[in-house]
Amino acid sequence: MSEFNSLIKDYMTRCRITSTELAEGTGLGNIVYKYVRGTRIPGSPEAVEQISDYLNMSNADRIKIRELWRIEHFGADRIELWKQIETFLKNFQIAPVQSEECLYNPDALHGISVKGMTYLYGSLNVYQAILSILVHAGDAPVSAVVQPDDPQLRECLIMADRFNPALTIHNIVRLFPRSNDISAPVSMNLSLLQDVVRMTFSSESYYSYYYYSDGSLNEKWPLYTSYIVTEKYALLFGRGDSSMSGILTTDEAMIRDLKSSFSQLMQESRPLISRTDNQYDQMESYYSILEEGSEPRPLIQFSMQPCLCPFLSRDMTDKYINHDILGIELVEDSFLRHMQWYRQEMPGSVKCIISVDGVRRFLDTGRLDELLDYLYSPISAKDRIRVIRHWMSAISEDTVYFLPTDSFPVQYGLTIITSPSYFTTAFISHGKVNTFISREPTISSAFWDYFSHIYSRDSMPFDEGISLIESCLSNAEGSVTSR
Repeated sequence: MSEFNSLIKDYMTRCRITSTELAEGTGLGNIVYKYVRGTRIPGSPEAVEQISDYLNMSNADRIKIRELWRIEHFGADRIELWKQIETFLKNFQIAPVQSEECLYNPDALHGISVKGMTYLYGSLNVYQAILSILVHAGDAPVSAVVQPDDPQLRECLIMADRFNPALTIHNIVRLFPRSNDISAPVSMNLSLLQDVVRMTFSSESYYSYYYYSDGSLNEKWPLYTSYIVTEKYALLFGRGDSSMSGILTTDEAMIRDLKSSFSQLMQESRPLISRTDNQYDQMESYYSILEEGSEPRPLIQFSMQPCLCPFLSRDMTDKYINHDILGIELVEDSFLRHMQWYRQEMPGSVKCIISVDGVRRFLDTGRLDELLDYLYSPISAKDRIRVIRHWMSAISEDTVYFLPTDSFPVQYGLTIITSPSYFTTAFISHGKVNTFISREPTISSAFWDYFSHIYSRDSMPFDEGISLIESCLSNAEGSVTSR
């Protein structure tokens, strides 16, 4: 007997309700007998709501039975992974903690006589050495094999970029392949992805790659030791029982050997996050990814606001785009091409997950989440209504899912597109577009699993979402008429 059916039976006993009465009263039919016996569970949250309504459960028990159903239906490991993805999404726009002043001395190495090898004891000394060698690395690429999951280490890497604008770091991280215990490796990989995303979005110099660990003593990355190699220095470091220790060397043979080891490891590694530096190239790259004909369909798009650019007319594009910006014609061409693709492909290829609040925000402000503010002028109130009407005429219950109003907050400026084999994001923050794509199997499959099951976990009926938007449109039209 599970906790789910035990709770139902407790209420039936308390309310003196028979299985027959529950079956007829909820309208669910004879399947209810199996729910009561514990041999089956409902296939949808709506059925759970019907049962809790009929049994007049308390608010606390309504929440409890929904959670018990989720665990029974999807499995505890899967739900734990979904919670981790939700944490990832909630924190997506939070910038890394960056000090205004550096706690370490970037010139500290000038006071150290490094002959052969210098042994470093204590985390403070290791962080100091990391910052110092990166600041004085010049413009030669730095080779690194580092897990950036330590806040102080991540801060050192970010701070080095501030002191040395010419810095470029190529960092290889260790991921864990999928195993019989599905939750453990995927959970670790998702945690590391969160750290890599923070590094990537806060530094122009950071490029990440990955390989799979086998967890053995023959590990390609021996004993899990981290290292950073520049033209003049090599630093090997790791964490012991309570603190970090390391070896700092100027030995040319050791530097050469580590660079050779890094090159071999790089040949077996793949980009964890692929990105481009040029803003217009990022937009072009993002659209190209979506339009790749070889990718599996359907795609799932997740964002606060629906992708509205395809529903702008050519006249509107010409009217609101800032034509004084150098290179704007490249952006406009990309948008126009993508608009056509999106209008043609959306009905059969793209399932959109959005918030009604995103539509409401567009009607209030005329701002588009997928465009940088300086690229265009806010759309007029009258044209906002036209855009939403155009969008509504193109959608259906098969193409759009509305997030419940009490679901976790979706960040403005964040769009995620996911498929079984990759996920890609477009993320606008501080006047900059950040885009990346990841094809790492454990991570991309975890995001696909999360979003492809969101319809059966949390539900707002399509008609209810449309009704709420119609109410928003009526208010907007009333405001336009009264002006």
